[in-house]
Parts: sequence; structure tokens; C-alpha cells
Amino acid sequence: MDAVYISGPRENVEDFAKRELSLKQFDYNPINPIVFNEHMIKSKRMNLSTETLMKADLIALLECRGISFLEGSENSDISNLERKIAEVCGIPTVKLQMF
Repeated sequence: MDAVYISGPRENVEDFAKRELSLKQFDYNPINPIVFNEHMIKSKRMNLSTETLMKADLIALLECRGISFLEGSENSDISNLERKIAEVCGIPTVKLQMF
């Protein structure tokens, strides 16, 4: 089961959850940065800086075998950074074929 990082505008929390479920239906192991960051904050029991969370997200992306972009990701600075890193590192885009 390949890990696939979900990228998109961070304000669309529900879209991340929906994509996570869709990826699971196709036997992928989705990495949802929203959930990932929540777990980091809870485990540290403190507020972590945006920079610290972003670094952790990028490390998670680099460990994935694919990346899946949400609608509107092209308008997100964070998603555009993640897209560029994925391209440079040879991480392919995963597009779901919904039937």
C-alpha cells in the first residue's frame, strides 16, 4: 500500500477528509497533513510554530510514493511549494479515476 500525500488549500479541511477516504478506497495509505499536524500538536502538548509544522509536512511528503492535489491547490502557496518539491524529487501525482 503506497503512501500518498494530500495537498490543497489548508482551509478546506472537509476536502482533505473526503480525499483521504477516496484514497483508502483505492488501497492507498493517505497522508493527510491536517490530521498529521493535529497529532503532532497533541503529542507535544504545546503549540508548534507554522514553520515547524510545515517542515514536518515536507518530510512526510518526501517519504510518500505519490501526491494527490485537491481542487483549488493551484491557488495555494503551500500546495504550489509541495507541487514543485514533488516534481523535483520525482514524486508522481496520483489522480483518482472515480467510476
